[in-house]
Amino acid sequence: MANPTAAFGLLPLDNTNVGGRSRITEMTIASSYATALGAGDPVERTGTGDNIKESVATNTNSCGVFLGCRYTDPSTGEYIISEYYPGSIAASDIKALVQTDPTVVMRIRTDTLAEADCGLRADWDTGTPSATTKRSGVQLNVAAAATDDGSLRILRLAPIEDNAYGTDAVAEVQWVEHEQINGVGV
Repeated sequence: MANPTAAFGLLPLDNTNVGGRSRITEMTIASSYATALGAGDPVERTGTGDNIKESVATNTNSCGVFLGCRYTDPSTGEYIISEYYPGSIAASDIKALVQTDPTVVMRIRTDTLAEADCGLRADWDTGTPSATTKRSGVQLNVAAAATDDGSLRILRLAPIEDNAYGTDAVAEVQWVEHEQINGVGV
C-alpha cells in the first residue's frame, strides 16, 4: 500500500512529560471568524483573550493543534459538537478544544521525506480543511527544511504499516516554535 495522498494535518500522539498526560485546553473562536478549521490545524492566539485563529506556516507562536469545537448553530438553535469549524458562524458561545502541550509528539504527512531529513526543522503548507473528513489540509514542507528554521522538528519516519521514505511519507514531529517554548504565551 502506498503512503497517504491526502493531507490530514497534525495528529497528536502522546507527550514526553512525566505521567504522559496531554494538555488539552478549551479556548474560544470569535463570532463570525471566517476561516474554516479542521482537526489537526495548527492555531495561534489572536491577541484577544483566549480567541484562536489558523496559524500561518511561518508563525513562531502557535499555541497548539485544533481538535474540535462546540457551539449553538444560530440558524437552527441546535448544539453542534464537531471536529470541524466551517467558518463564519455568528455565535457567541464558540468553544475550541486545542492540544496546547509543546512536548507532544505528532504525526503529519510530508511532501517528501528522506532519512537525512530527520533532525531538521520544517514548516507546514497550509491547506483547506475538508468538510467531509473534518481533517486539516496541512502537510509538512520538508523540501524547505533547515537546521535552524521551522516550527516543527522532524523526529523520524512514523512507524506505521506501509509507510516509507519518499513522496507523501508520514513523519513524527515535535514543536520547536510554540508560544510556551518561546516564552510568549501562558
